[in-house]
Amino acid sequence: MPRIRNISGLGELKPGTLNIRLQHAYEERPDFTIPLCDEHPNESVSFQRCRVPGHDALIMRAQNGKKYHGLEVLEIMSDVNFRDRYSLNKESEIEVEIA
Repeated sequence: MPRIRNISGLGELKPGTLNIRLQHAYEERPDFTIPLCDEHPNESVSFQRCRVPGHDALIMRAQNGKKYHGLEVLEIMSDVNFRDRYSLNKESEIEVEIA
């Protein structure tokens, strides 16, 4: 994740993602793409900046993730563990700001 951190400028990224299910498909508009990285050696990964309750974050979409999760799921990476910070569970709702 150092490569993602260096490009994004975010602090120490937490492992894993917060998966948010949307009511409708969302086609991301990547701010940057990493062709291959340690976490995804066989596919490119795109990233779009966003904010989740006042915290900078990234929407991450791996090419296989589009097939696996579909376009109705946002995978959110950050230096904040949102599940712990906001006591989220599978039924929780959280706002994501996308510029």
